[in-house]
Order: sequence, then structure tokens, then C-alpha cells
Amino acid sequence: MPCRSEFWKSQPRKFCDFCKCWFGDNKASIDFHERGKNHQENVKRKLDEIRRRGTEQAKQKATREQDFAFMEKAAEAAYQKDLERLGISSGNENIAKEPCKYQARNDIED
Repeated sequence: MPCRSEFWKSQPRKFCDFCKCWFGDNKASIDFHERGKNHQENVKRKLDEIRRRGTEQAKQKATREQDFAFMEKAAEAAYQKDLERLGISSGNENIAKEPCKYQARNDIED
């Protein structure tokens, strides 16, 4: 009986997160896979998706910051109006003296 190894050892494999496939973990297989049309399209698609998602998040953040600034200004004006109505001095005369101009916003989506 010929001498064989004591245990079975598989060839190392590598997983491509873009293509969701396995291939040999050696330089030739990696280069062949990464130069492939399918892999390059998947990488481009993933980068476009990341770029689009980042742009959407930046727009949402800007809108959220504007809304919070609007709410803070309206709250400060309402606070000043309440202080004036009660005849109390706030101690900070530089804060918004204009009346509250808050209007309900219908363009905000939940």
C-alpha cells in the first residue's frame, strides 16, 4: 500500500465580497478574477451605490440641521414672548426679539 498523507488538506480558497463567489487563493486566480468583466462591473456598481448613499445621507443631514435650527429659533422666540408676557427679564437682551413666525411644514417626510 502506497504511503499517503495522514490527513486531507484542501486548497486555500478566497471569497470575493463583490461577486459573492469563491476562487483559488493564488496570484494567478486572483488576477484572473479581478481582471474579469463581471468583477469589474460589480466593483463599479458597489462604488456607485456607496457614492449615492453618501450623497443622500449628506442631503438628509443638511435638511435635519436646517429643521433643528428652525425649531430652535422658533422655541427661543416663543420663550422670549412668554417672558415678555409674564414681565420677566431673561438677562440676555440680545436673544431674538421678533415674534414667533412658526408655520407647519408639510414637506417633511417620516
